[in-house]
Amino acid sequence: MPLTAKQSAFVSAYLGVPVPKPGQERVAPARPEGAGRVSFVELQKLRLSWDKCRKDVIRQVDSLEAKIVAHFKDAEDAREVAETATKLQSVLENIDESLLDTLDAALNADDPKERADLQREAGAITRDYIALLDSDPILLMIDDNPFQTTTVRAALRVALNDLRGVLG
Repeated sequence: MPLTAKQSAFVSAYLGVPVPKPGQERVAPARPEGAGRVSFVELQKLRLSWDKCRKDVIRQVDSLEAKIVAHFKDAEDAREVAETATKLQSVLENIDESLLDTLDAALNADDPKERADLQREAGAITRDYIALLDSDPILLMIDDNPFQTTTVRAALRVALNDLRGVLG
């Protein structure tokens, strides 16, 4: 079954072909350095929201990978396509559990200075993830893939902007 131009472009992204960046999207402004500490309740809400978002992204990526593999199951190079489709998992490797772990550590910190330091660390991880949204070739085109409707990048953008707006 021949690929459409859109499918070819999406699959070629897995082979390392550079993908042009779309226009820069708005990002919530960071809190000024030294801004007030985040309350325990607010931090807990952020942590729960991020965990929910990440689990939803994992589900969507797994589903998209399965859809791509199923689409090519009868192709001559089905095994190669299946191996290539696993590159979608790199999204999950780069958006790892470090932010969740840091938010957990901040919630469990008894010392206010340690909690503030961990909140700053979580803010730095958040900024790194936002930079990844604007540079990773798979993330740049995942929501426009021709195999299945996803909101991976969009959901990550919203959740990370919420975190950045609070953590800086």
